Amino acid sequence: MLLRDIRDIFERRGIDRLPSVEIVGDLVEMEHRPWPEWNEVKLITARQIASLLKPFGISPASIRLTGDKTARGYYLSAFEDAFRSYVPPLDPTQQHNSQETAPNDGF
Repeated sequence: MLLRDIRDIFERRGIDRLPSVEIVGDLVEMEHRPWPEWNEVKLITARQIASLLKPFGISPASIRLTGDKTARGYYLSAFEDAFRSYVPPLDPTQQHNSQETAPNDGF
């Protein structure tokens, strides 16, 4: 589910890198997902996301933003293998709603 939601964030924004804080912000806005109440009452954190992504071989890195600015975050390319292996492809004929309930296909 986390991989699917992150893929949707990258797709919606149309960019190739995202700071961890922005991923957290987008995830916690997904009302019908577990991210706003990850630890029963607390929002999921960047550290928890990193921990969930670690088994897929995905780790945060220093990413270049604009100019000389950098932040901890993720490049889209780091997710390619995991998306291909664990996330069903988007159907281009249907508009995908990231708020929809997905089957529990793991984190």
